[in-house]
Amino acid sequence: MGKNEIRIVTDSASTVPPDLIRELDIEIVPISLTVGNETMDDGDIPSSELYRRMEDGIIARTSQPAPGRFAEVYERLRGITSSVISVHITSQHSGTCQSAALAASMFPDMDIEIVDSRGISLGTGYLVIRAARMAKEGRAKEEILAALEEMKQRIHTFCTVSTVRYLQMSGRLGWLSGTLATVLDIKPVMGVRDGTLGLMGKVRTRARSLDTLIQATVAALQNAREKQVAVVHAGALEEAKQVKERLEQAIGTKVTFLLDAPSVLAVHGGPGLLGIISYGA
Repeated sequence: MGKNEIRIVTDSASTVPPDLIRELDIEIVPISLTVGNETMDDGDIPSSELYRRMEDGIIARTSQPAPGRFAEVYERLRGITSSVISVHITSQHSGTCQSAALAASMFPDMDIEIVDSRGISLGTGYLVIRAARMAKEGRAKEEILAALEEMKQRIHTFCTVSTVRYLQMSGRLGWLSGTLATVLDIKPVMGVRDGTLGLMGKVRTRARSLDTLIQATVAALQNAREKQVAVVHAGALEEAKQVKERLEQAIGTKVTFLLDAPSVLAVHGGPGLLGIISYGA
């Protein structure tokens, strides 16, 4: 590997598929997961086991990687690359960017750029994949960073959950009127705007919440010539497949990814989390 190559680092919340991680030489720093009294890396526990424990009432939480975890990766890249672009989950909901920046400050001799994706899941992952492909093509760092900034404006993330119980337990969403939602069994429909996951609306049924996700995605992509669409879910594969088929009919293009949500996202949304992340240009 040439010293002039740019390398891309991200965190495990970015949901980049394993085959692309290998193909594009992307470095992944795992976010930390605590299930009951057991702390582990994201990915160390099978999704089905995590969901079973959560449904049994075991509390699961996440935390950003320690700066030392990023430092290990940057140290390894130090001798083999001229620049590092480190792209991470939105700073509005995680301290991961801050941890990465602290680690980068330990390497004053390296050119390390920290990018706040302002996104969640493939809202980060699309940027990571684009950056890694451009780096493979030998593009300059400034060109890659400019492309990512432009791309951020064209990524749309919409999601829903089957119960607000796990959102309440995570305590991450201050706007959630949890008691009302629980009593009325309302399904929140959420979207990412300016890096923050917020409430778009409340509907009464799961079917209606999925309809709303599809409608919002179709509207977001209506003027796009280039489209990438992903369906991400936590233990809701059959529904995700149905949403994928409906999306493909509605937008006239194949869904790029159908993926399990990483554990760090499933912890907050719980089993039944389903999201659509799209990019349109």
